[in-house]
Amino acid sequence: MPFAGFWTIAREAGPTRLRTQEKGCKSLTNKALGESGRRHDRGYTIIELLIVMAVMAILTGIAYVKIAPALGRARVRGAASVLAGDLQYAQLLAARFGEPMVLSVNTSTLEYQIGDRDADTVFRTRRFGANGEYELSQFTAAPATLELFPTSIVGQSATYTLGIAGFARKITMTVAGQIRVQNVP
Repeated sequence: MPFAGFWTIAREAGPTRLRTQEKGCKSLTNKALGESGRRHDRGYTIIELLIVMAVMAILTGIAYVKIAPALGRARVRGAASVLAGDLQYAQLLAARFGEPMVLSVNTSTLEYQIGDRDADTVFRTRRFGANGEYELSQFTAAPATLELFPTSIVGQSATYTLGIAGFARKITMTVAGQIRVQNVP
């Protein structure tokens, strides 16, 4: 057994102690350890805590400056996906009920509604402005009111642009009912 010699030596040596005096270090005495044998730590000073908090605040500020534009672009992409999905939803409603649906956009409040042609029933309302979940700054529509027929044909092609802080996405719907989401250069 190759390890038998090691275990025998360790057993014969008994409990080992640190020989700090030989290395030039001070040994711990009962006074330093206290009566219970534990060391009394005083903790961190208020200056040390303030320095750590200041460093963390600076790092957080730098991270926010780097991340904020990416969050804005993500909100625009999410809003564009939601609008494209709602256009498909309006097509589905028109086919399901067998009557035209209308998507009307209010660009001053950055919101739109999907409802039937008579405006008796509103199926969905979305807000993209400051009081909505996406907080966008730009929402343009041409035309402002779009009529979707049960055959998935649209009265005229439509273009919607959603944006924030220089980043925008364009959603187009052709007369045939095809929906496309594109980056705006």
